[in-house]
Amino acid sequence: MTHKKIAQIAHVSPSTVSKALSGSKEVSPSLAAEIRRIAVETGYFKEKSKRKLDNLREQGAVVAVICPEIVSVHYSEIVNCIKSEVESRGGKVLVSMYDFDLKKLTQTIESIEVNREADGIILISESRTDIVPSLPVVCYGGSVHSRFDTVYSDGSAIMNDIAGYLKSKGHTHIGYVGETHTTSKNNEFRCAMDKHGLEIKEEDIYIIDRRFEQIGFEAAKQMMKKQSMPTAIVTAYDEVAMGIIRYFTDNGVSVPQDVSVVGINNIPYAAYSQIPLTTVDMHPEDKCSILVSLLFDKMYGDSKVVQHVLVEHTLVERETVKEIR
Repeated sequence: MTHKKIAQIAHVSPSTVSKALSGSKEVSPSLAAEIRRIAVETGYFKEKSKRKLDNLREQGAVVAVICPEIVSVHYSEIVNCIKSEVESRGGKVLVSMYDFDLKKLTQTIESIEVNREADGIILISESRTDIVPSLPVVCYGGSVHSRFDTVYSDGSAIMNDIAGYLKSKGHTHIGYVGETHTTSKNNEFRCAMDKHGLEIKEEDIYIIDRRFEQIGFEAAKQMMKKQSMPTAIVTAYDEVAMGIIRYFTDNGVSVPQDVSVVGINNIPYAAYSQIPLTTVDMHPEDKCSILVSLLFDKMYGDSKVVQHVLVEHTLVERETVKEIR
C-alpha cells in the first residue's frame, strides 16, 4: 500500500496523504483522521513496519544516545557500555549531549525525529521531557512513573544503606557534599538520616556550584575553617570524594583517621586512588545490557508494555571509612 493508492481511495492528492500521516497541521483534523483510518484498514502501517524491520535487519539499527555530558567518568562509562552493547547486536550509536538543559534536550529529540537520524533513543539521566516521540525510547535512570521503559537504581535505598553503614561504624555526625545537579541526592540523604535517627546539621550540608573534584576541594576548604567537622562525609559522586580527600591530605587532615569519606558510582579510579575509596557500585554494565535489550525489543517488535527494571546496588567497602566508638 502506497500514499498514491491511499490518495485514490480518499480522493485527495498524494501530498495531502503524506502531510496527514506525518501529523502536519496543514490538513484538517477530520480529513487527517479519515486518511489514517484508510491507511489502517488497507494495511499501510503493517507494511511500513515490515519494511522498517527488514531495513533494520539488513543495515543494522542506529541508536541515538542522549546524555547530559560525557566529561564525567560516570556518563562516559555508560555511553561506552551502551555502544558496546549496541554494536554487539550489529547496530551503530549516535551520541548527543544536552548539557543539563531541558530545552536543548527537547530540541535534540525533535531533530532526531524529524531528520530520521535514528531508529530508537536512549535517554541517560532522570531528565524529563514533555515531548512524546514516535521512535522507541528507553531511559537509563528515571522512575517507575515514567511513560518510557526505564532501568534504574533506587537512590533512596542507596542513601539509606550509606547512612546505616556509617551509623554501624559509630558515626553520628555526618555531612553531605553535592552540587546543583544532584538535588535529588541531597533530598535522599536527608531522608536517610532521618530514617536512621541521625541529626542533620545544616552547616554540614555543602552544595557547591562547581563540578567534579573542585566541589570536594572547595567544600573541604570551607569545613576546615569551622571549629568542628563531621566524622564522616557522604558525597554525591566519587569525583567529589576525591577532591575532599586530596584537600584534606594536603592540609594535615587524615582520611579515614580524622574523617571518613564515602562516594557513589564506583568509577574505575576509585579502587586505585591513593586511598582506595569506599563507594556504591550501581552496576552500569548490567543496566546497559538490560536497557539495550529493552530498546531492541521495541524496535524489532510491537510490544506496548512499559517496563521499569530495578538493578540492585552494592556498597563497596574499601579504606576511606574508619570505625569509631
